[in-house]
Amino acid sequence: MDYPNKFYAYLYAINAAALQAKTSRLRAFFSVFYAKLRYNIGPAYHSVYELSKVKVKEWPEYLVDAPLIVILGSVNKEFHRNVIGDKALFWKHCKKSNLKTVDIFNRNDELLELSEAEFIKAVPINCSSLFIKPASGSRGEGSFSAQRSSGAWSFLKKTGTLADLYQYCQNNRPNKDGWLIQPKLSSHPDILTISSNDGLSTLRIVSHRRGKDVKLAYGLIKLVAIGNIIDNFKTGRLGNKVAAINLDKGDLMAGKGSLNPLWPSIISFANCPHTANKIEGFMLPFWSETKELITRAHLSFENLPSIGWDVAITENGPIIIEGNTNYGADIVQVAYSRGIKSELLNELKSLIDQ
Repeated sequence: MDYPNKFYAYLYAINAAALQAKTSRLRAFFSVFYAKLRYNIGPAYHSVYELSKVKVKEWPEYLVDAPLIVILGSVNKEFHRNVIGDKALFWKHCKKSNLKTVDIFNRNDELLELSEAEFIKAVPINCSSLFIKPASGSRGEGSFSAQRSSGAWSFLKKTGTLADLYQYCQNNRPNKDGWLIQPKLSSHPDILTISSNDGLSTLRIVSHRRGKDVKLAYGLIKLVAIGNIIDNFKTGRLGNKVAAINLDKGDLMAGKGSLNPLWPSIISFANCPHTANKIEGFMLPFWSETKELITRAHLSFENLPSIGWDVAITENGPIIIEGNTNYGADIVQVAYSRGIKSELLNELKSLIDQ
């Protein structure tokens, strides 16, 4: 989490700390610099984790992603990551394993790209919105949407036919793997009372597997803000919010997000900013079905002990978007307002030894 101007980074962090803890800038100054000098926690992470509100003795429990990436690489061996790490192969695996996932309109069952005519035929006549993402991208980067109105398709400030969309994708490939063209899903109507329908709000659920036993360890929902087509949190600077999930009941804790698009000045949101509906205490629909789907999904990956799942809940129930063997800890710690270093690393180390 690098920012080019160190001076402004510390200035932003001090201002954020004063706001978060409702304290003086002098106290915020000492908090920010003590975190760096004593624990090597930089100004951005100080803001992200609201450390000015956290007891100093708890600071070492906050985990940055670098050591997590290393240990996850040992838990989930590279040889077994090829399917879950490839969006097209993952889609094929879900279909084979009877796991509900999002359709792909521009690939056949063998994952070969369809011709223009085959693609046009594959898009259902009642489909009015598409989501196009790089086949090997991450965090939704490079994705865009297309909407049909009065028989024409609009995308990236262009208007044309499905054939025009197909040709655009062929002529503007993001990489050698091309694009995946899928239906644009909408969140369950209840979830739309605390989020925007401009993008799909998904759950991030971390699960651990020991033999035939799957345990859900952490869960949160990423709530899309108005104007965003992706739910990437990006330390709150996109305007999206996150909220931790009570894994037993499926109700939410308060939302977390940034007040500043230039700096991760994280604060709590009891209510959705644009609907005023309450986030804290909100009950997720289809929660038992969601837990059952994640359990079945993890059981289908025998040699991957720890996975971070992205799951959408639609009006027809939960649907798997993708799985991640290299999930981050920062978003979990933001949502739960606590560090998880010891508990997560100890759990992962025990999974290596199983």
